[in-house]
Amino acid sequence: METNTHASKPDLKTEAIAAFRAPRPPDTLLILGTDAAGKNYVANFMADLVEADGQAVEKRDGWLSAPPSEPVETDDKSALARLAERLFLIGFPIARFLMPPLLALLLARDLRRFRGSDRKIIVVSHT
Repeated sequence: METNTHASKPDLKTEAIAAFRAPRPPDTLLILGTDAAGKNYVANFMADLVEADGQAVEKRDGWLSAPPSEPVETDDKSALARLAERLFLIGFPIARFLMPPLLALLLARDLRRFRGSDRKIIVVSHT
């Protein structure tokens, strides 16, 4: 009698989808991170999971109150956007003590303008 030692294993994405279905995904998911942190990759991955669960999703860039946007790949950034990212990373050590209160103010302002959606929302932002 032969035993199959190479039983088929589900791929990582299939396992993630199964795990993601257990608790219901939030209506709004805010992905924050610095430059080169992989925010868009994570957002695209999460959007795939939500859509695989049979739900509609919209992506917004920068703000909770931003209009829906198209998926963005890191390679699509302009030279000016890359320069702005580099300047932020250079200046961050100097201004990091200002970040918590500044982010709290920006988030409070953004939440006042925020309008929900009938779809799940994924927001990718530096702030």
